[in-house]
Amino acid sequence: MPKQPTLLVIGHPGHELRCYEWMRKTRPTVLVLTDGGGAQGHPRIERTRGVVAQAGAVAGLLFGTFTDRDIYRFLTDGIAEPLREWTSAMAATIVALRPMTVVSDMIEGYNPSHDLCRYLVRAAIEMAAHSGWPVREDLCMPLTGNPQEAWGGRMPWSQRIVLSDAQLAAKLLAARGYPELLGEVETTLVSHGSECFRNECFYASPPGSLLDDGLPGGAPLYESHGAGQVRAGLYEKVILYQQHVRPLVCNVRRALGLS
Repeated sequence: MPKQPTLLVIGHPGHELRCYEWMRKTRPTVLVLTDGGGAQGHPRIERTRGVVAQAGAVAGLLFGTFTDRDIYRFLTDGIAEPLREWTSAMAATIVALRPMTVVSDMIEGYNPSHDLCRYLVRAAIEMAAHSGWPVREDLCMPLTGNPQEAWGGRMPWSQRIVLSDAQLAAKLLAARGYPELLGEVETTLVSHGSECFRNECFYASPPGSLLDDGLPGGAPLYESHGAGQVRAGLYEKVILYQQHVRPLVCNVRRALGLS
């Protein structure tokens, strides 16, 4: 793994647990798009601050900047300016930090905030390259399912860390010490077993804006899940890729002077 500065950028607090051992090895600067408050508005960003510090990593200035309801409003109303500012600040962080490796969420169609984070990271990396610092490794990590089988196994991983028993125990301890995510952790353990947590896999990002590379298959899961959230009265509109996500990302890129 790289010994030069590294950067981890995640959409929600808790994603850092997917690469806990990588954090311990590389001690990255960590940026987080949202505070993880969800529809109910109960932030969990301080819990992630503790996990980051426990791993020996560093919380950056862009740490839980927006609420989940902010992101929802940006998407439904096509509000690009706050995201343009955030992406520009991320690019400045990259230029100042000069990381060899940037790791961020993978586009999976599971949650629009996860995917949005990835699009913004790509834009920031392009901006940093224009400013004189090309990132050598632009990697992403899956957030759902078996980390070795991203996109149903259709995408080969480019780097993998296989944890020892002691490292796996430390990772599970950190995960179980995150009460807000305990249900998800236990569900993953039941579905995939603890060995699923033993592997941390990273995937090379393809070139380009990522907007025309498609999604894992069919309509994004967040569209059908969002319909359920609307029926439950938690949200007013369903977030759609073609109607909301793609146009917003295009507007952010355009405002940043990117194609």
